[in-house]
Amino acid sequence: MTTWTDWRGHEYTIGDTVLYARLSGRSCEMAEGVVTDLFEVYYCSDTYKWKRVDSLLGPPFKRKYGWIDAQGKLRPDAGLSNSQARANGWNWEEYISNERCRTERRAKIMPGRTSRFNSYEDRGRKWAWDEATKTGEYHSVPDEDLKPITLKICESITAIVP
Repeated sequence: MTTWTDWRGHEYTIGDTVLYARLSGRSCEMAEGVVTDLFEVYYCSDTYKWKRVDSLLGPPFKRKYGWIDAQGKLRPDAGLSNSQARANGWNWEEYISNERCRTERRAKIMPGRTSRFNSYEDRGRKWAWDEATKTGEYHSVPDEDLKPITLKICESITAIVP
């Protein structure tokens, strides 16, 4: 199971209660939630999207471009102009480097209480408008329809230690 450390040095994992900063308009507030998932992502240049890192393989290697000479050797810093390199029989090709892609940490958190508003208290209720009677009322939403939020900046998480 994945265990991460907050900015104060306390460890937290899936199922732990944490505090995190939340924006509400132009105001910042503290919110409490339960960690449901911890994972890393990398930016995939093929699909232009963030993808989850495979826990067994790790992040993929970076793909770069460089000159490949007539013998098939990579010449990334050839120092030749395009016309000189092509005259030598070199080709501009993509290759996989020995560097791993940069990753970001993400945490999925099921929100709970907040410091300023009870905005999460109403997550289990949904407002519905009835056109026929011209009235509206709240309806209960099942727990399985409530979705956790994903935090991109995990350095702001503070583990609640009993």
